[in-house]
Amino acid sequence: MLGIMSIQKWLFKVIDMESILQFKEYRVLEQVYTKDFESKINHDEVKLREIKAGIAIDADDKAQGRVELEISLGDGDPNDNKFYVKVKVSGIFRLESDNDHEISEFANLLKVNGVAILFPYVRSLIAELTSKGSELPIILPTFNVAELLEEVTE
Repeated sequence: MLGIMSIQKWLFKVIDMESILQFKEYRVLEQVYTKDFESKINHDEVKLREIKAGIAIDADDKAQGRVELEISLGDGDPNDNKFYVKVKVSGIFRLESDNDHEISEFANLLKVNGVAILFPYVRSLIAELTSKGSELPIILPTFNVAELLEEVTE
């Protein structure tokens, strides 16, 4: 199994520096935003509820894959949220390689790089959703996706 640094070095072809992982498109699968009218969002109390990341390789085309990323936030008791937001997106990626080794590592590449590519879209959607009304937006910090995925899978 390749380490993170090996995957990153392997990701770029040295000759033309073109990425072998092509991001084709993304879709917003779900957006949920609920907020109690009487309360204000206390940005210090907003908690990351859940991060889910899943990958799937197309059964008919092993060079095409999909990544889903879901992030939910809330405050207070999860059963009695004054504030709750969830965003789920899906991205389609294509591996531009005929190398058998690269194809066998496609799932690892999607797991790290696919999630890292989708995260800014989720971050932006959460900021946009939470800015509606008279509230300041919730802006997620940037994350080291590789470290975050290690924590989530442990």
